[in-house]
Amino acid sequence: MKRFRVLAALMLVVAGAAFADEIEVIPLHHRTAEQVVPTVRPLVAPGGAVTGMQNSLIIRSTRANIEEIKRVVAALDKAPRKLLISVRQDASGSSDRQSMSAAGTVSGRSGSVSVGQGPPAGRGVNARILDSTRTTDDRVVQQVQALEGSPATISIGSSRPLPARTTTYGPGGVVVTQETVYQDASTGFTVVPRLAGDRVTLDINPRLESFNRRPPGSVSTHTIATTATGRLGEWIELGGVNQNASREERGILSRDSASRRSVGSVWVKVEEIK
Repeated sequence: MKRFRVLAALMLVVAGAAFADEIEVIPLHHRTAEQVVPTVRPLVAPGGAVTGMQNSLIIRSTRANIEEIKRVVAALDKAPRKLLISVRQDASGSSDRQSMSAAGTVSGRSGSVSVGQGPPAGRGVNARILDSTRTTDDRVVQQVQALEGSPATISIGSSRPLPARTTTYGPGGVVVTQETVYQDASTGFTVVPRLAGDRVTLDINPRLESFNRRPPGSVSTHTIATTATGRLGEWIELGGVNQNASREERGILSRDSASRRSVGSVWVKVEEIK
């Protein structure tokens, strides 16, 4: 079957070889044809063609062009370099709340005046002031070893218990069952690294999931699909998110305001393992 496919590919190349001087099959030792063909195709002279079959390239072109392509293939067809890929996901946030209210009852000769939820009789005023700030700062660093040009995936996660209620209807009536289910949240990434000297190009898709307090049982998910370039050993920023939310409620003698801000960023670093 393998020989039939190679012969079929050769026949397709030969069918358009009227202009060309030669056809040559170049064996590959460390890379697959799928990895090499996209780089070689733009180098083929006008009117020529290149196709791949498992561990071989089939080129139809002039002798000079074939020799040029063979030099490029020799540079590409090397053992893939071993890499250590680190992905850092930073998340920070802050929340502020301010609340002021007054309530009470003031009595005199002419009667009494009540404001808010004050004492039922006598004389008294209650005042309440709340001012609080809460900050969070999380950093997740994940690492995985990969080969140049091959995809690598890593994922870690956690689970939390959630109460669940199941209602069934049967001959004996309604049966309500309380049980516990587990909700998952995972953080990870998939990346394909490609090297050119000391520079690296990355096709990367990181994912960050986190549990929310409100609404109960919800999960926040942040994803970025991107291509980035940089130097080996340097942190490369892929992107981030910035979210702000605020609310305010006012009464006759009360005021309640809250604001929340969250910032997240994703960084990646590639190092060669020697």
